Amino acid sequence: MSDLTIEAQPRTIVGKKVKDLRRQGILPANIYGSHLVSQPVQLDAHTFSLLERHLPPRAVLTLKVTGEASRQVVIHRTQRDIRTGVPTHLEFLQITTR
Repeated sequence: MSDLTIEAQPRTIVGKKVKDLRRQGILPANIYGSHLVSQPVQLDAHTFSLLERHLPPRAVLTLKVTGEASRQVVIHRTQRDIRTGVPTHLEFLQITTR
């Protein structure tokens, strides 16, 4: 897969209320990195599951957050439901260039 791009939106719902987002098919995630403040985002769970099938380990992705410039990230951690294996939360690590 040549185009490794994920589109996300800023997330305002945090804490235990993200359970409602998951029921709607939205996958909560956070973006963090060196000298960056953690930013909560959300993306479509179905779109991510389709993309995840074709991702090599430690693939560099382009993350486009609505209203912001695109950034290069890697998936640092994927939390999954223990029974189904479905992703429940993502952590993106932003790649910083000097």
